[in-house]
Amino acid sequence: MFKAIYQCDDCKGRLFDLLLENGEIEIKCGKCKKLVKIEVDELAHLIEDYRKNQTHTLK
Repeated sequence: MFKAIYQCDDCKGRLFDLLLENGEIEIKCGKCKKLVKIEVDELAHLIEDYRKNQTHTLK
């Protein structure tokens, strides 16, 4: 499995890992330290749906 690790530009702390073979983002919970995996495709669909259904208007 190939992991791409994303770090903070300032402190170099680990932000999250991108698991390329699985198409997942792996994030460690700041509170309980559990590793949580989020599917990139699912996240992309949620963002796309949000953009399509946006009801915000500029004033």
